[in-house]
Amino acid sequence: MKYSIFFDESNKLDAEKKYSYYGAYGVEQNKCEKIVEDIQQILRLTGKKSEYHFTEYNNDKDIAPYLYCLHHFLKTNFHINIFVVDNDIALNFAKRADISVTELRNLFYVKIPERLFYGLTRGLSDDYRTVEIIVDHSPEYGKMRVYSKLKQQMNAHAIYRGMKYYVNKAWYKDSHKSIPLQILDLFMGIVVFLMEKSYLNIEDDKPIIKSDLIYRFLIEGNNIDLFQKQINIFKWDGQKDIIHEVDISEYLSQFIVFKTQFDVGEMTKVSNIKLPNESTKELRIKLGYTNNQLRMLLGYLDQLNGKGRNTFIMQNYYNEF
Repeated sequence: MKYSIFFDESNKLDAEKKYSYYGAYGVEQNKCEKIVEDIQQILRLTGKKSEYHFTEYNNDKDIAPYLYCLHHFLKTNFHINIFVVDNDIALNFAKRADISVTELRNLFYVKIPERLFYGLTRGLSDDYRTVEIIVDHSPEYGKMRVYSKLKQQMNAHAIYRGMKYYVNKAWYKDSHKSIPLQILDLFMGIVVFLMEKSYLNIEDDKPIIKSDLIYRFLIEGNNIDLFQKQINIFKWDGQKDIIHEVDISEYLSQFIVFKTQFDVGEMTKVSNIKLPNESTKELRIKLGYTNNQLRMLLGYLDQLNGKGRNTFIMQNYYNEF
C-alpha cells in the first residue's frame, strides 16, 4: 500500500511577516482517493468551479462549498502537522552568520522533515512500503533542490530508525490539480488567521467574512474538539534545539470570545433597525454591509428567529451526506 504526504508553506521567510508556516498532511492512498471523490461531489453539489484557497475567500457567496469541505474533511480523522518559524529570530541568525535568506530557507527545508513528516509516518504499520511526498508547486523549489532534500532526509531517517517505509518519490503538483493540497491550504490558512489574530481587523470586510466562515465551521457538531485533536503545531523560536508544541486551544478560545461578542453587537443592530416586511437588501444597506456579507446577515436573521446559525447552508449537505 502507498502513503502520501502533502506539503505547503505560508508566509515565506521575509522581514514583513512575523511568522512563516510549513504544513504537512499525511494520508493512506486509498483513503485519499475516497476523500477526493467526496470533495468532488461537494463541488458538483454546490456548483463551485474554482479551487479552494483560504486567501481568496473574500465573498460569502462561496460559504456553502467551503463550509461543506471543511466540515466533511474534519470527519475523516486526518492529521496535519504545522511548523511555525519566528521570522525575526531566523533572519537575525542569518545576518549574524552572514548567509542569505535563500541559504537560510535551505537549512529549514533540511530541518522540516524532522517535525512535519516523521510524526506522520511514525504510526505506519508493516503494510506500508512506499511513501510519496507531494509539494505545492513553486518555481524556486527546483532551484533549491527541495524535492531531493525531502526525499533524502526522509529515507535517511527511515534507515536510521528502522522504519518500515521508503520514500520513492518527491515531486510537485499545481494546487488546482490537487484537492489534498487545497484542503491543506484551507486548514493552514485558518491556523495562520487564528494565531495572527487577523480577525481583530474589523475595518475591512475580508477578515470579517473569513471570521464568519471559521466560526460557522467550528460551531458545527464537535468540530472544535476534532480541530484541536487533529492539528499539531510546533514552534521554533531559536532556543537551541528546542521545539515548542503550541496549544491551539488558547487561540481558538480567544477567537470564539471575540467573535461571539462581535456577533451579539451585530445582531443587536439588526434587531434595532429591522422594519416589518423590509427586504434583506434594504436591511443590508442600512447596516452598511457589502454584497459580500449577505450570507452573514442571513445567518444573523436565522439566529434571531430561533434557528441555527447554519440552518440555510447545511441543510443540503446533510441531505446528501
